[in-house]
Amino acid sequence: MTTTGDNVGSARPPTPPISVRDAVRDEAVEWFIAFCEHEMSPQTCQAFDTWLKASPENVRAYLQVSAFWESAGGLNERRRLEVDELVRRAAAEVNVIALDPRASAITAVAAAHAASTARAAQNTALTTRSNRYRRATLAAAALLLVFLGGALALWQSLRDPVYATQVGESRTVTLSDGSVVELNARSRLRIEYRQAYRRVALLDGQALFRVAKNATRPFIVVSGTTRVRAVGTEFDVYRKVSDTVVTVVEGQVAITNSAASDALETTDVGRAPATASTLDPHRSLLRAGEQLRASPHALGTPTHANPALATAWTQGKLIFDSTPLSEVLDEVNRYNPKPLSIDDPNILVMHVSGTFATSDEARIVEFLSQRFGLVVRESAQSIHLAAK
Repeated sequence: MTTTGDNVGSARPPTPPISVRDAVRDEAVEWFIAFCEHEMSPQTCQAFDTWLKASPENVRAYLQVSAFWESAGGLNERRRLEVDELVRRAAAEVNVIALDPRASAITAVAAAHAASTARAAQNTALTTRSNRYRRATLAAAALLLVFLGGALALWQSLRDPVYATQVGESRTVTLSDGSVVELNARSRLRIEYRQAYRRVALLDGQALFRVAKNATRPFIVVSGTTRVRAVGTEFDVYRKVSDTVVTVVEGQVAITNSAASDALETTDVGRAPATASTLDPHRSLLRAGEQLRASPHALGTPTHANPALATAWTQGKLIFDSTPLSEVLDEVNRYNPKPLSIDDPNILVMHVSGTFATSDEARIVEFLSQRFGLVVRESAQSIHLAAK
């Protein structure tokens, strides 16, 4: 030992040699890392198999590393099964020479580990097959539901056909019993004929009905909560946003709201509509030349009306008799692809009288602009009228 100034130096003790157990453990870790990071090629598997067979210590060291890592979930299932198979085979080989009496215990541990892994793999396989079977069953059930749904929709469309018209389009439909329905533009209805009655659901718009007489099979038109019953007659039903307007051209009809709709279809079957004196507050009897406006919760009072005005659309005409401008716009837009609009509420409450062709939007726009002193602003999509 030498001393120089304040610096004191001493010789380092020799590094103790690495024990055999530490070396085996390090080798086991290296093998485990190799299997975690790389695919096991045939050459790698052969080298690993040779290393395992060299000593039971190798088997035990690898099992310890593997058990520690599995508790942390670090090795995927496929690689773990392949490596465990190599461990099992190495532990079972007769050419593995025991270093101490505990070698048999090590072999037993390896065998137990391999057996546990085999059982887990078998359970996983069974679960996978079960899941596949369950998924296949669910898929088949889903396909069956889709097929049944499509078949039901097809059957429903054939049994209860729906007829519709677009902007500016009208359509005449002759029903199976000989009744005739004329559909106005932008209208839609569904036919629901049954043995005891004939029912038509007006889903949107306006239709004129000419009903073939059949006293034992009443004809019922449903518009929202409003029910119109007729045996043999001609009448117009206009379903608007907030109410329904019914106009009788010929004969008479019984009108009811939803509170008495069931009775309308059952108790009155086979009988002519009752007289006004026998109807309850939820019902009203409407005769030729009369009109009624029905809301979802109440029936209006029948008023005298000109059926020609209500059905002028069947002749391609629009007839207005002191009609609010807001309703005029609704009617005009039913027949023309370029909608007409007015934003000023003070103008919309004004009334209009006159006769126009349903397809002559230009004349209507000219009339309104001159009548109310409006400025016309037209684009490719719409026509807007505004005050000067």
